[in-house]
Amino acid sequence: MSESAAPQFSILTAVYETQPEHLDACLASVDAQTEASWEHVLVDDGSTRPGLDEVFATHADPRRRVIRRTQNGGIVAASNDALAAATGDYVVLVDHDDLLEPDALEKMAAAIDGEPHATAGYDKIVWPATHREVPVRDPDARVDVLYSDHDLLRVDGRCATPLYKPIFSLERLRNHNYITHLVCARRELVDRVGGFTPGLDGAQDHDLLLKLAEVAAPFTHIPELLLHWRQAPDSVAADPENKPYAFHAGVAAVQQHLDRVGIDADVSLGPWPGIVTIDRALIGTPTVSVVIPTRGATGRVWGATRCFVHEAVHSLLAAADDLDDVNLEFVVVLNGAADSSVERGLRRIAGDRLTLVPFDQPFNFSTVCNTGVGAATGEYVLLLNDDTELIEPASIA
Repeated sequence: MSESAAPQFSILTAVYETQPEHLDACLASVDAQTEASWEHVLVDDGSTRPGLDEVFATHADPRRRVIRRTQNGGIVAASNDALAAATGDYVVLVDHDDLLEPDALEKMAAAIDGEPHATAGYDKIVWPATHREVPVRDPDARVDVLYSDHDLLRVDGRCATPLYKPIFSLERLRNHNYITHLVCARRELVDRVGGFTPGLDGAQDHDLLLKLAEVAAPFTHIPELLLHWRQAPDSVAADPENKPYAFHAGVAAVQQHLDRVGIDADVSLGPWPGIVTIDRALIGTPTVSVVIPTRGATGRVWGATRCFVHEAVHSLLAAADDLDDVNLEFVVVLNGAADSSVERGLRRIAGDRLTLVPFDQPFNFSTVCNTGVGAATGEYVLLLNDDTELIEPASIA
């Protein structure tokens, strides 16, 4: 890549009461970048900790600017101040105590000007049938949003717990911010979506990613560890409970995103820190076709001999009273070698909800499943093994 083609990066860092040695290491990791086309915009959000001014002075550079707020305004206010001062083509989000790999910006620049290697074959994302389609970038244009893998920088100085991320998944991003670090985005797009949203401190990055996904999906994933997320004693990396307010902000961020794109759903705190639960409203009364391949196998369960497929169907029907908005259809693909008692039991348990599909061909699991799906009449298909039982009725609806 020629020097003239290199994108200009604006690294944004909000600083607040950082331990001087951690800030020093962060700035040193920026100084060490092999890609020279960067500016570093730091906003000191009213810090009073001694030693920070000395760190800024030690790392004085024409490409680095320090903006000082007279009073603490929070991470959103400081980040928006940094964004407003940025002049580069792309903004890169770096926390005040994190470390970049020396070639982090170089890898970002190569991905921006090259083919998005991690999103091949994933060129279109569509909202549910009643909703608008997500705009998709021109494949010949530079990419809009990039993210890398990262690991944790432990208190003892060692790197651990690498997080290797998948290619872009909008649904996963809705449920939790699996991207976190390192994020790079076209500044024009960040400005277009309004930057960081006031009131969502602690989940400001998650909110920004969701807003960017509405105008620039899919994102490009660089499958390399380009950032080390420090486990400072008061950070989420060390203990999620250090910032419980961030979880509630995350719920609000996801709820606002779903409202913007027209998905009728309620968002609440999930079972684990940082995870949200999305309860979507059903449209109409859909039929779910439960496709179960079986040979009619039996086994000892809690001291009794049971036919697995009978138990599977019974467990679903037992929950039917809680599924007022869903109709169930059972499509059982029955191997010809199964005992006749299996069919009799299925007809007794499922009644007119049962569609029985005989299967006498040589066994091939994919063929068996395809045969069942071909006989299904529902709008949705649920593929189950015969040795499963439903334990959460709401999982179907």
